Amino acid sequence: MSECPNHPATLPRKQWLDAIKGVAIILVIMSHSGAIPHLHKYLTACYMQLFFLASGYVYIEKKGGLIRKWKQLLIPYIAWSLIYLFGACAISTPNYTQVVTWISGIAYSRFTLSPVLTETSIRLFPPGAQPLWFLTSLAISYAVLLPLLKIKQRWCPLLILLYFVVSCVLTFCPILLPWSTDTVFITSLLIYIGYRLKNISLTRQQCILLLLASGIFYILLVRINGTINISIRQYGDLGIASVLLFSLIGILGTAAYSSFFILVEKTFICRFFAYFGRISLTILCAHMLFVQIFNQIQIMIFGSAKFIPKVISVPIRLTFVLIMCALTHYMISYIKTLIRRKKRLSIEHA
Repeated sequence: MSECPNHPATLPRKQWLDAIKGVAIILVIMSHSGAIPHLHKYLTACYMQLFFLASGYVYIEKKGGLIRKWKQLLIPYIAWSLIYLFGACAISTPNYTQVVTWISGIAYSRFTLSPVLTETSIRLFPPGAQPLWFLTSLAISYAVLLPLLKIKQRWCPLLILLYFVVSCVLTFCPILLPWSTDTVFITSLLIYIGYRLKNISLTRQQCILLLLASGIFYILLVRINGTINISIRQYGDLGIASVLLFSLIGILGTAAYSSFFILVEKTFICRFFAYFGRISLTILCAHMLFVQIFNQIQIMIFGSAKFIPKVISVPIRLTFVLIMCALTHYMISYIKTLIRRKKRLSIEHA
């Protein structure tokens, strides 16, 4: 990984870092649209850990940083939760109990209460809002990260061990805790690892070796560990051992993607994925809305559309969602620019 100065004014934007986030957010879309059944566990085993590791890589320790991060995460969380809530109410005309459940789900910020999903599990989030759990999880993870950054270096290994033990103990909790507080100890460790790796630099030959080694071990560990779904505290199929494997798989997968995009950083493929990485927050928040819209259009045109091969429907759906998310991002950016300009004019005329 390339050199990364710690001073905010000299912190360069790394295209390979945006690219790995771009790959991860595209895999999120594919996962939520049910497009990758056979390779699902291999393609989705590391993308959430990747976001936490990448968040640590770009994290800058400064006064008021936590408050700024919370604003960046929680304002979109509230705004998009309300969009999905009002949209669900307008489309499905739910009863009072369902509306209260959705509002409670937004406050609780978990998809469901049970770590084991069944047909009878109560879905707390309004339809489409499920991915928003990540925003509150990341916000709390930043708060839990602070002791790791503030503690004296000699005590840091003990605190890391404590965080890991707490994560293991919380796997026995019969319900999912609000705002992902049952998983933030392990996710904050991932942010911390990303933070500590930011000054590591690799040569081209080292990148090739890292890509091969991390890719091979990633596949082996995913095969051993099983399916990961951190949104419902599913670290894998091996109980407590999966907590460690979850972390290792995330590190290996991130290392594989990072080394690959460092090698091709000056190519179109890196620029392509980097673009979507730069707008990944908007995509995370908005993609389920456009997945649902696409599905409704498909049903209107083709009925159930089960006869359409996935090799055709998947690329079309993905392209549609990415284009609509990009347009949404530009619209939000334009509105923000107008608001800032209006405030600036108001100050100048005051």
